[in-house]
Amino acid sequence: MKRPGISAALAIGFCFAAHGATIHVSPDGSGTWPYDTWEKAATNIHDAVAAAAAGDTVLVSNGVYQLTNQITLATNITLRSVNGPWVTTLSRDAGYGNFRICSVSHAAAVVAGFTMRNGYITAGNGGGIEQTAGTVSNCVFTLNHMEGYGGVVSISGGLMTHCMVTNAESGYPRDIVKLSGSGVLQDSEIVWSASNERYPLAISGGTARRCRIHHNSGKNNGYVYMSGGLLENSLVYSNSGGSAGGVYLANAAARMVNCTVAGNSSPGVRLGGGAITNCVIHGNGQGAPGDNYSGDVGACWYSCAPELTNSAQGNTSLNPRFVNPAAMDWRLACGSPCLDAGTNLAGVTTDIEGVPRPLVSDSRGILRCDMGAYEKDGSSGGLEVGFWGAPLAGMNCVTGVFTAVVAGSDTNITWVGWDFDGDGTYEATGAGLGAVTNVFGPGRYTVAVRVTNSAGETAVSTNADYVLAVGSDIYVAANGGSVPPYSSWANAATSLNDAVDVALPGCTVHVSNGSYRITKKVALFSPISIVGENGPDVTTVWRDNNSPVFSMFDIRDPNALLAGLTVTNGGATNASVLNMTDGTVSNCIVTKNDSQYGIGGMLSISGGRMVRCRVFDNNAFYVLASIRGTAVMEDCQILRNTCGQYGLIQLRDNAAIRRTVIGLNIASYHTAGVDMSGGALDNCLVYSNRSDSVGSADGAGGVYLRGGAMVNCTVAWNRKTGAGPPTAGGVLRTTAGAITNCVIWGNIGAVTNDYAGPVAAVWYSCAPELTVGQQGNVNADPRFADPAAGDFRLKPGSVCINAGIVLSNMAGVRDLDGRSRVQGGRVDMGAYEAPPAGTVFALR
Repeated sequence: MKRPGISAALAIGFCFAAHGATIHVSPDGSGTWPYDTWEKAATNIHDAVAAAAAGDTVLVSNGVYQLTNQITLATNITLRSVNGPWVTTLSRDAGYGNFRICSVSHAAAVVAGFTMRNGYITAGNGGGIEQTAGTVSNCVFTLNHMEGYGGVVSISGGLMTHCMVTNAESGYPRDIVKLSGSGVLQDSEIVWSASNERYPLAISGGTARRCRIHHNSGKNNGYVYMSGGLLENSLVYSNSGGSAGGVYLANAAARMVNCTVAGNSSPGVRLGGGAITNCVIHGNGQGAPGDNYSGDVGACWYSCAPELTNSAQGNTSLNPRFVNPAAMDWRLACGSPCLDAGTNLAGVTTDIEGVPRPLVSDSRGILRCDMGAYEKDGSSGGLEVGFWGAPLAGMNCVTGVFTAVVAGSDTNITWVGWDFDGDGTYEATGAGLGAVTNVFGPGRYTVAVRVTNSAGETAVSTNADYVLAVGSDIYVAANGGSVPPYSSWANAATSLNDAVDVALPGCTVHVSNGSYRITKKVALFSPISIVGENGPDVTTVWRDNNSPVFSMFDIRDPNALLAGLTVTNGGATNASVLNMTDGTVSNCIVTKNDSQYGIGGMLSISGGRMVRCRVFDNNAFYVLASIRGTAVMEDCQILRNTCGQYGLIQLRDNAAIRRTVIGLNIASYHTAGVDMSGGALDNCLVYSNRSDSVGSADGAGGVYLRGGAMVNCTVAWNRKTGAGPPTAGGVLRTTAGAITNCVIWGNIGAVTNDYAGPVAAVWYSCAPELTVGQQGNVNADPRFADPAAGDFRLKPGSVCINAGIVLSNMAGVRDLDGRSRVQGGRVDMGAYEAPPAGTVFALR
């Protein structure tokens, strides 16, 4: 396979004709003006460039040239080396301060054949080079540094071609290569570079064409960021970052055409705006749903990703069948569903290696552009065979139809053999078997085809684990036999990942007692249920410490269910341990997880229901739980967790938290209980939480109310340190929100103990700061049963009993103990409804 960049273009630096004088530079020169021979050569670049007039060429011999200031090409001068970048280096002399290596600003200026290293600037554009015009060719940029927003390599005009950017470093928060304006970057490579917070390649304008961007990393971002411009015929692979591993198209002006994005961290491509055409996005992350493509599928045309829908807008979700992904050979093998499956685009006439587009890829004879960065020529070379089938999965039984295609100089096929169970025996043989049908019972099957042509050549194509027939019940057990499709306890999978991988819509995965390691995200994007048969106390799922951090569970289907499991040892960067946009999580324990960065670090719930779950002893860098959208959390316990910033729980939009205990949590900043800007907090106990923030941090120990409604909650014994306004130990109400039937008592704050905010927002509630009789409020001791033991029920005779107001939506509403909220036509303040006289109840 051809390689791009420097080695393939060593002669590029010699293709520019010189029309003026030639000025020589050599370490062995005498430094005699006008430097017109090697004997008289200048010994430094600056003298030679200063002596050059428009149209001159500065020719540089082998050596390492220490620069004392920036090289500026503002006229039509050609600066090139004799023997290329590997033996000709321009390096900043650190003793002369910080400056970039080179600036190119004239349309006819040329720089070719240098390694540029050790450039360093803290403001402006281009720590290594700033190019606004002209041509830069066959150069290597390495070990340059940038502290400003302008990129280590900045291209806003002109052409940069056959170059390599490697081992570059950008400080916080900067880019490696910045492409903007009318700049063109082509046939180049960005590799082994690290960006502290931003991107290896940031494109706001211009075109990046036939480039390879690979093995780059970033603390949060290791990908190509596009706010505009065009990425065409390029290969993006083996990069790692936070929000996306491969490419992030952020705005409508961004376009990605005929690119292959593979082998990056998850997701391979994230789309916030723009359009994608003729691209292959596959093999990113760990292969879980959502690992390859995240965004509007309506913006993808004639492309391949598992998250896309077959045939919709010309897309396919099938495996693209790379030639050898383990060796990072991302060409398409014969029989790939991506061959001859793109759309022919004006202006896209070659692939990443210069092969013409479109070409006929196989014996079907279709003249259409391939998807991805590579175009396959199926008319020459040795014999190749490939095939595809449909359907490939089903419940209990699959009747598959398989079609073979061939490529090469001789496609006259004389014999075909089909192996439907991977045992090496061909069950269907003969001539003219290009299309066959086979019936598969329960199991997972490898399918292979072998062909012979008239010249005696043979070719084989094998698709491992290609067909799956599965029952409605799938089993997981620590001592299972691990026989796919895991249809009994005896043949049960020992890995939850393996079981979910074979589950089809409508399946239930039954998990027996045990501790189960997962090595990738468990995604429920269809109506699949995972049930711990005997509950979370005996059924644990934990993340393998040797695997990359990932979201442990991602639930998106309204009929998906996760129940009866303990989820532990999760750790995710810019992702949640448990993410849910729909479905149900029931009777689960979430404990001893550690999430770094990202709002909603532990629980990110924007839809669906989380019921009867316990969340305790977790740590989150920012927020423990983000409850938003239409999500509902009911009958849960959130205890003894810690978080770093922005509040333990964020409640937003139309979400609701009901009958939940939130206690004994610690926040080092902001709010230790619930930070509300919307939604409903109903019949909840918020107690003994502590915010240890210092200085001017706002928030509360219990609830920070900026919107939404608190109804029948008890907020007690919370603590908020830090004297910066506004704060409160119990409840801080600022811009919006209403409080009804609540008890706010026994809290401690540096400024206000229990309630801080307008009293007009509080109705039929109890707090020392309220006025008796005003809007039904009271300010006397509510008389908790045993607060030291965590019992905040009301003692008989409490001023809060029967002192609330019955709201119109309270029919059928239950209190924190599950008791009917309205008793005898009256309602109490707080989370607990006092039982009628003589009632015996058990502590929750």
